[in-house]
This record gives sequence, structure tokens and C-alpha cells, in this order.
Amino acid sequence: MTEPTSPQPAPQSPRRPSRLRRFGRRLLYLLLILLAVHLTATAITGVMLSRELARLRARGEPLRLQDMAPKVPAGERNAADVYQQAFDSLRLSEQEKVAVDDVAASLEGWDPPTPEERLLARQAVAANSRYFALLEEASRIPACAFPVKWGGDPLAMMFPHLARLRQAARRLALHARFASDEGRPDDAARDFLVIMRIEDHIQREPTVIALLVACALQSIAMKELPRTLSSGDPSADLLRQLQAQVQVLRQADTAGHALRGERACSLAIFDLVRARKGGSIADLTDNGERPSRWRRLALASYPTLGRPLLNLDELTFLRFSAQTVAAADLPYPASMDQLKAAREELERTPLSRAYLARMISPVLERAIMTFALRDARLGLDWYAAQLKLCRYQHGRYPAALPDLPSPPAPLSLDPFSGQPYHYRLEGDGFRLWSVGENGVDDGGSDEVPKTGPGGPKKPHNLYGPLDLVVRVTR
Repeated sequence: MTEPTSPQPAPQSPRRPSRLRRFGRRLLYLLLILLAVHLTATAITGVMLSRELARLRARGEPLRLQDMAPKVPAGERNAADVYQQAFDSLRLSEQEKVAVDDVAASLEGWDPPTPEERLLARQAVAANSRYFALLEEASRIPACAFPVKWGGDPLAMMFPHLARLRQAARRLALHARFASDEGRPDDAARDFLVIMRIEDHIQREPTVIALLVACALQSIAMKELPRTLSSGDPSADLLRQLQAQVQVLRQADTAGHALRGERACSLAIFDLVRARKGGSIADLTDNGERPSRWRRLALASYPTLGRPLLNLDELTFLRFSAQTVAAADLPYPASMDQLKAAREELERTPLSRAYLARMISPVLERAIMTFALRDARLGLDWYAAQLKLCRYQHGRYPAALPDLPSPPAPLSLDPFSGQPYHYRLEGDGFRLWSVGENGVDDGGSDEVPKTGPGGPKKPHNLYGPLDLVVRVTR
């Protein structure tokens, strides 16, 4: 008799994971996929950026500010030390400083000073002969390097010496005015030589701000030099020295040097963001305003989640800056046409791949126009001296510029038009002019537009519409 068998338990179906676990697994898979994509994109864009930087290094392009900074060879004097002595030697009371600055500003077209201010300024200038002697001594020293932390945070760099040198140029122009008034044209011409040599020291610094200050010094000299040539006749030797200094200034790759320096500065900014030191990047926002929440989030995420976009952003900037540097070697207006094309290409680039590039790029474009203005002014200065020399040799000014003996080819054309400078005889003197950045010949008009109906006249703006004019009356 067989024993009864116990009933077998029914097979159990495997437990299905809960919905939460299924969601967690899917999320993990998605995160792993995104991480793989992120790492791949970071690697690919990093290689693209590294290749672009390597290409620039292979061409000998400087990529660090400290590699471009002015240096003083061992054993040589540093003009910056003598400039500092000049700054320290200046002795002006508050009232004298106001008078000197107001009278100096009037030379550039601002409101005329009162007779009392002019007398006080003349006395203050005469009492500071050591200041002007030290400025001349410093300008003659070949090497000049001010204490700037070129290898530090580019957004924290300070250039107090540029403001002081610009102020020195204005005071030198005032010193030249007083010399001209006293019948000492040679002393006035020496002051302009000092201004131009200071300009040469400034233009060696690898920043656009240095280029702008150098252009400001040339503008100061251009406004006062015609009056000196009208009130007296500097010696032929000093006129030739002025021409030689103009050649020194023009032969330097000023715009290209400044643009390469700004590129190196901008690359350091990208490195700051990549190193998660983006707090100071807020300084790049317009008008110094606090960045929006979106901008702060973008800067915070760039070093991590946005690393591929940061690499593409820097790559976009490098390509834009390459076009800008190349434009510096082109004649105007071809340089501006290339800049316009580069700007349009940058604007077409999605903001996600050109966020910092768009914030940094405007300063590069401004340098090109500034350099063209300076180039035109230098050409005018050279020709004004050459016309004076021609009068020394022949007793009169030529009827036309082509009649000058051996006109030099490099200075024969107006950079704004690609045509010869305009020139005409006026009484015992002449009027010489460039058409300016609008490319339109306004007939040598040096009228300054008013700010409003019946309003006071203001000095010619950097990007004003009028011709650049040199007018000599004798």
C-alpha cells in the first residue's frame, strides 16, 4: 500500500523590482551615458583646443603676457625709475594743479582758462623745471619697464603709470606753448620730441589700453604742434629729429603687439574660469553691473558641466582674435572690412559656444580704429615738418605735396582713404589734412560740432566725423 504524497507547493514567480528601483536603474544608466558623452566631448574639444594652441606656438605667437612684457637688459638703466623720480619731483599746490590741468585741457579744445589761471599755470610750470628735465632724461633711456604684475590675474592688473604719463604729455604740451609764446620754438620742438619718445615707451606694453594712451599722446602732440610751427621756426635739425621719431613710432608693430597681448590676457581669463576662479569674471559685464543669475550660473558651471562648451568658447575666441590680428596688418579700410566679417561670424556662433568670446572681443576691434587714427596723425606730423624744411630750402612752401623733394613712399598716403593727404596753401602758411575715419573729404574742416542747439563746443571725439587737420599760418 503506497503512502499518500504531500501536495507540492506551487512555483513562485520572481519578484518584480519596484517602480522606484526601476526608475533608479534607468536614471543611473542615463547618468552613465551622459557622463560618457561629457567625458568624450571634453576630450574631443580639449584636443581641438590643444591643437590650435600648439599651432600658434609653432608660429612663434606669444600666449602669455609675461613673455611679451617690456624687459630691461641686465646692467642697463630703466626709464621707469627716472619717470618715477619726475613724478615725485613735481611740486604743485592744489590751486596750482587745478590751474595747470585746466590750462593744459584748454589746449585740447576745452573751455579757455581765465587770465588768473593762465598766469598761475605759467608760474607753476616755470617752478617745476626739474620735473620736465627728468621727463626728458627718462624719454632718452632705451629700456622702460614699469612694475606691472604681468603674470598675475589679468583682471586685477593696474596701470597707474599710464595715467601719469598721459598727464605728463599734457603738461609738456603746455610747457611747449609757453616756450612758443616766449619766442623759443626749439625748446617747444624738444617738448614734442619728449612726448613722442614717451609714446614709444608706452606702445611697447602689450595691452590695448597702452595703445589707446599712446594714441592720446599723439593727439595731444598733433593739437599743439601746428601752433608751434605757426608761431616760430624750429631748427632744421630738430625738424629732422621729429621726422625720425615719427618713423620709429610708425615702424613698430604697435597694433599687432597690443592685440597679441590682449589675446594672451584673454587666455589667462579662460584659465581663471577653468580653475574655478570665476568671481572676478563679473568685471567683464557691461558697465560694471552685477551679472544676472543666468550669467553667474553659466560661469559656475563652465569649469565642470560646461567644460566642453568652455573649450569651444576659447577656440572661438582664438579664431576671432587670429582674424583681428591679421586685420592689423591690412590697410584701412580693408582692415575694418575684415573686422566686420569676423564680427558677423562671431555673432552667428551660438552663444553657448561664444559666451566669453563675445564679452572679450569688442576691445580688440577698437584697437584697429585707434591705430588707424594714430597712423594718420603721425603722417600729418611728418609732412608738416617736411613742408617746413622745404620752406627752409626754397624760401616757400610747395604748391602741392608731390612737389616736395623725394617724398617717402611709406608716408605718402592717407591710411583712411588710400590716397594722398590733402593739402593747400593758405596765405603765408598751409592746411594739411586726412579725411578721417568716415573716409569723406570735408574740405579740411576743423570745426568742432556742437553738443546741441547753441550749446558749448566740445573737443573732437575719438571717433568724430571731421577731418584730421594740421593748419600752419606761417
